[in-house]
Amino acid sequence: MKQKRAHQAGYVFATLLLTSFSGAHCAAAQVEQQAAQQFSFNLPAKSVTQAVNDIGRITGLSVVFREEPEMAAIGKPVRGTLGAEQELVTLLNGTGLGYRFSNATTVQIYVLPPSAMTASGGTPDTMVVQAQGNSRLGPVVGYLASNSTSGTKTNTPLMRTPQSVSVITREQADTQGAQSLVQELRYSSGVAAEVRGSASRYDLPYVRGFGSPTDSNQYLDGLRLLRGGGYAIPQIETYGIERIEFLKGPSSTLYGGVTPGGLINAISKVPTSEPQHAVEMLYGSHNRMQLCVDSAGPLNDDRSLLYRVVALGRKSDTQVVNTKEERVYVAPSLTWIPDTDTSFTLNMSYQHDPEGGYYGVLPTVGSLWPSPAGQIPRNFNDGDSAFDQFDRKQSMVGYQFEHRINDTWSVRHNFRYLDHSTVTKSVGTSSMGADGHTISRYALGTDETLRGLTSDLQLQAEFDTGRLYHTALFGFDYQQSDWAQIRDYGGAPSIDFLNPIYGVATNLTLARITNQKQHNNQAGFYAQDQIDIDLWTLVDGMRYDTIRTRTDNRLNDTRSVQDDEAVSGKLGLIYNFDMGIAPYVSYSTSFLPVNGTDASGSAFKPTTAKQREVGGKILTYAF
Repeated sequence: MKQKRAHQAGYVFATLLLTSFSGAHCAAAQVEQQAAQQFSFNLPAKSVTQAVNDIGRITGLSVVFREEPEMAAIGKPVRGTLGAEQELVTLLNGTGLGYRFSNATTVQIYVLPPSAMTASGGTPDTMVVQAQGNSRLGPVVGYLASNSTSGTKTNTPLMRTPQSVSVITREQADTQGAQSLVQELRYSSGVAAEVRGSASRYDLPYVRGFGSPTDSNQYLDGLRLLRGGGYAIPQIETYGIERIEFLKGPSSTLYGGVTPGGLINAISKVPTSEPQHAVEMLYGSHNRMQLCVDSAGPLNDDRSLLYRVVALGRKSDTQVVNTKEERVYVAPSLTWIPDTDTSFTLNMSYQHDPEGGYYGVLPTVGSLWPSPAGQIPRNFNDGDSAFDQFDRKQSMVGYQFEHRINDTWSVRHNFRYLDHSTVTKSVGTSSMGADGHTISRYALGTDETLRGLTSDLQLQAEFDTGRLYHTALFGFDYQQSDWAQIRDYGGAPSIDFLNPIYGVATNLTLARITNQKQHNNQAGFYAQDQIDIDLWTLVDGMRYDTIRTRTDNRLNDTRSVQDDEAVSGKLGLIYNFDMGIAPYVSYSTSFLPVNGTDASGSAFKPTTAKQREVGGKILTYAF
């Protein structure tokens, strides 16, 4: 697709020029802005242990104390608007302590040898700083991420995570020109992203061979993206996404119901402390027109109240005749930071897709296999514009709360409510006729609603036991959903792909084959301990879940109830060599409740899995 882009930052003019700004310029400007990011501090003189942890929470840096003796030094006061390096230099001046960055977002505090003290008596002669730290919810600078919130839910460096995790950053997605979640996953190993070809109505990636329209392998901001058992499948608008974290392998210990292949966690754009404004206009093939707006910044002088508004409008034809794509999307968010220990982010989004493009399935003969009658044209539509319809609406509201109780304990709570509806009417292929060019068709109509909530309450503790540094996590998550579906089915007129005639699928008689409502409740308790000792990291965890599924069949006025429970666990070990190589081993189990019912109307049994994995990681730097 040929595209013309226009980006403007700062003042937005009505005369949007589509010539002078390239994607590379925009990426460079974003990196420069992040590198210059500063933070507001008002820390009194206190122990270095407490002060550095405060700085880590504010900047997003992971702080590690590697020395065995207790560091009882009192740090200098840190006040004002400073960068991460300035803060550390100010704090440690004269304490006999120094710091070094072991990777882009992890800082180590250590006792300075006498030879390393400067004349001013505080900081080492040489310090290597690779990059500014990224907050747990904020953006990742450049193409390479050093940390992940998905692997352990604790903002752990990827090199310390004994599991395969990939992170697709905003800059990578922009460089690819990705317009959907599955397009962003094109260059990720272990995923078959676009299993439905050019169809863009749903994102249905298969992870390590596992996936289906009803399987839940997509998460948003760490919470499961609820879906129904039919066509009630929400879709994530990638313009509102900061990055995607792709966690491979069974991961039920932290996330509950997950496919054996793993999960894909999209991280939403959040408010920023520095003003940033952008407008994008895009025009492409098939008359594709798109307008996007992204505006963020502080609402008051002390930057305790931040905002962001992301909006998009799109309209396009497709490569298939008589099909269109349309979308309206708006996502406002607000962050309140009353003090250095507390933050509250409110997220909202509304999305309406009155057109969903082409979602048909063509016969194998004439498309994949040759046919004596000739090949089916690439723009052929096996549906009928007189009957076909698609309309999807989805609204979400939620929040992310964090509070540091003291130097050891922190609490987090993530919550989201979803209201979703999908109406579909389609004529599709059922078989190919004996002549090789006449296609028999069926007609299907569905009306579905999906409402539910997801919640994840976490309590985190950071402490030492001798030489062992622990990051312990205790959590309780809860999911509840109500999915209702009405489905009608019947015959439709056939079509000849050599001479297609549209507008004939009128006055169709359909029979009601499904009228049901399914209610799901799932509650899970989990615990995890991440132990660092020198270059070793051990991660172990356990989880217990209970699931109740109630299905009401309104066609025959019956009800069935199914109760399930599951125990999941994981154990992983990784070692970081000084040369930047980190081999790891892990064992993990998972389960997955499956929406929908079998032929007898009973709920499906959950899917279970176990995995043993041996792998290795290589530390990579971006220059």
